[in-house]
Order: sequence, then C-alpha cells, then structure tokens
Amino acid sequence: MRRTPFILLLLIGITLFVSACGGPKSQAKEFAKRMPARVGLFTLNEDKTIELSAESVGSTGHVTLTYEARNLAEVYIVIDVYGTASAADVAVNRRQRDVRLMGAVFETDRQPRFKEYPAAQVSNLPNGRIAIFQNDQMVIEVQYIPAEVGGTIADTNWLPFLEAVRNTGESLR
Repeated sequence: MRRTPFILLLLIGITLFVSACGGPKSQAKEFAKRMPARVGLFTLNEDKTIELSAESVGSTGHVTLTYEARNLAEVYIVIDVYGTASAADVAVNRRQRDVRLMGAVFETDRQPRFKEYPAAQVSNLPNGRIAIFQNDQMVIEVQYIPAEVGGTIADTNWLPFLEAVRNTGESLR
C-alpha cells in the first residue's frame, strides 16, 4: 500500500522531466521558427511549410520550409530531428548513399573559421544542389532547385542559405 504514492510521484516526476526536455518534434519546430523570413532574394512561403503533426507517433521531428524567388529557384530547408545521434547518423548515411547512386559526389563546404556549427556536405546534381548538415540528433538538408532545368546556381544565392542554417543552429546552442 505504501508503494503506490511513491510510484505515482515517480511517474509524475518522470513525465515532467520528459516534457521539459523537448523532444525531436519541438526541436525541429524551434529551429524552423528561428530561420529568417528572407534569405537574399528569397522569401519564406509559410503556406508551403510542412510539419510532422503532433498526432504522429514516433521519435522524429520534421519541418520543411520553402523559400521562393520568382523565376529564379525554390529552396527547401528540410529539418529532421531524431531520437538519438546514431539514428541521425543512419539517416545522413542513407541520404548520402541515395544521392551518390545518382552519380553525385559530396565535398565538405568551407565555412568561416569563427563558426562552430558543423560544415555541410555539399553536392551538385543535374537539376540542383544540396547541402547536408548534421549536429548531434539534428539533420538539416538545403535543397536548391533552379526554375529552369539545368539552370546555373549563383553562389550569391546559394551561400546565404548555408549561412542562415549555421546562424540558426548556433542560436540554439
């Protein structure tokens, strides 16, 4: 009989601790919330934001942001947060293999020395460019798709997105 109040208090304490930590869904949402509304010539189209709903069961958070610049390109910022860093490692390796199967080669992006956020793995594809960042449980993929198939991607349009991801990631530290 005396164990029941102790077990009840223990369960309440565990519940409060877990809810205070913020799971993958809330971490993905927080990262998305801190991304700027404008990046260079591009504007965030909030109507196209895709988010994993709260009803979804699982230990993954997901938000996709869409940035647009008329007649130039669409840029997607895909934010995935996994339950563990090893689950994020598996996801990054799987994504890189998928892209390499399309003939792409990844290179490590150069970043300013003062930035502590991890460097991106960048690859040029026939119809765009991607960058994959991983920081512990969080994986961010920047997907740049020019308006015209095979269109050129100017670094002046591409690099601000990498900088925005780094700045947002550092603001969460």
